Amino acid sequence: MDEDTQQPALIGLDGIAEFYRKPPNTIYSWKRRGKFGPPDAEVAGKAIWYRDRFRDPGDDRNIDLGERPPLPRLMGIADVAKAFAVKVGAVEKWSLRTRDSGDTTPRPPEPRWVISYTPIWLPEDWRPFAEATHRPYDPPPEQGGGTK
Repeated sequence: MDEDTQQPALIGLDGIAEFYRKPPNTIYSWKRRGKFGPPDAEVAGKAIWYRDRFRDPGDDRNIDLGERPPLPRLMGIADVAKAFAVKVGAVEKWSLRTRDSGDTTPRPPEPRWVISYTPIWLPEDWRPFAEATHRPYDPPPEQGGGTK
């Protein structure tokens, strides 16, 4: 997905709670009962859906449970760490170090989405960083919607 391509609007459980103006525990209960159908992807243990499945904030029964095209592979911090063969803490430090100081180290990419406090990238987002830092990078396959 390049810069000219429209990114899909995605939503997690916290966003659904905000959309319906319900307490998070209510939304978690609805998810456990299958009200939202299976998530379109999972990243770092967070369920993610296409945002437009949830149509009317006044009607929590009006949810599109139909088939959708699969999302591209989504990566959380643990996926990035695995692709670079480093610990999760290293990925977190790359972001902090290069944003907090005048360090000339190439900046890691900004997340495309932050869903339920989880930063999310596409595999190609990290290629320029890998090339600039000469780090080996073995991302997951492009299709698949993220790790569970």
